[in-house]
Amino acid sequence: MDHPVVARYFLICAFHTITEYTLPIFTKHIDLITTALTISCIMGLSVGLGAVSDTFLLHLGHIHFMYVVIARLQHWLACTLYSLFLLFRGKKWNVLKERVDQEEYSLDQLLLGTVMFTCLIFLYPTVLFYYLLFMFVLGFLLSFIHCSF
Repeated sequence: MDHPVVARYFLICAFHTITEYTLPIFTKHIDLITTALTISCIMGLSVGLGAVSDTFLLHLGHIHFMYVVIARLQHWLACTLYSLFLLFRGKKWNVLKERVDQEEYSLDQLLLGTVMFTCLIFLYPTVLFYYLLFMFVLGFLLSFIHCSF
């Protein structure tokens, strides 16, 4: 699954599965979930609070999934921008020696790098905003759950 198109397809399928099949199960069977949480409270306060906490964590699955997708996209975008910045300087990252080496690029490579760098630099604030949004929302909800229970 090293191919990026296949990886994106599986991510889209997983998100579709979470939003279309998992979340309606919770809303359809809310009476059963409430009864199970009530019965688990008979076993003690810690078991009941643990069951409520686990139920909240299951409801946050789609938010966590979107955070992971956006975090990977942001990381890929940052690495690509760094690589294109090195292209402008006439350098490239040597994977075997783990250092930056000098490189001669043709005019076509520099032009393509300039176009790609321009497109990605304009997309970066949007991706960064969504990354920060999902990071703060997920962090707030998880801290709320762990502090409450």
